[in-house]
Amino acid sequence: MGKLSRRVEVLEKFGKARGYVEHDLIALPEDIPALGVKAGSEGIIKWLDYRRNNVYADVTVTYSTRQPRGSVCMEITPEERVISYSVGA
Repeated sequence: MGKLSRRVEVLEKFGKARGYVEHDLIALPEDIPALGVKAGSEGIIKWLDYRRNNVYADVTVTYSTRQPRGSVCMEITPEERVISYSVGA
């Protein structure tokens, strides 16, 4: 059994029982000086919401240690832009 198939097996067995959810990364469209991040920095998508033909995302921005730096609410479609942010999470 390869490493990847073993990982998938472990996630299927234990991940679902513990509420494991894989999240995607998204690049931030603009600088956010209060969080100390530049445009193009990546954040972790926590949830997506679809309202009136617009898609919104709640994104957590972390330090390199994966400690939370802040949270960003952004619009993904029709154009990527930051709506709001908060320091700490």
